[in-house]
Amino acid sequence: GVTAARAIGYAQAIAQLRYSPSPAARALVTKRSRTIGLITPAVADYGPTSIAMHFNLAARVARYVVESVSTPADDPKAVRAVIDGLLRQRVDAIVLVVVDVEILEMARSLDLRIPIVIAGSASRRSPGERNGAWLRPARTPTLGVTTS
Repeated sequence: GVTAARAIGYAQAIAQLRYSPSPAARALVTKRSRTIGLITPAVADYGPTSIAMHFNLAARVARYVVESVSTPADDPKAVRAVIDGLLRQRVDAIVLVVVDVEILEMARSLDLRIPIVIAGSASRRSPGERNGAWLRPARTPTLGVTTS
């Protein structure tokens, strides 16, 4: 253990040097980046914008960095390319805000090594999709979350 006097000396040196832990070094040790990818549709609708804003606020409170990327609202290939880019950046999880059923279905088919949370806004769903029945969370195997 560390004696109380030595701990005080360490704390004073840390304050004097304005030491800040290196996120890169921490990520190497923990294998976690404390970064979450947030993919939003490039639309000005209230729903997706509100979801993104509140997610950013909550993530920061939890001391996560958010990497935000906007994509065309109706282009599954573009969304998949962004997901691949975020995976290369070693994000810990992805939050995908969708307004298009085709993108929702593409996201549901993904088998990623990290959690993906799909949040939807009903503003652009097809007329046959009522009461949010089209929106269910994706599998999040590393968290052990199951969906019905």
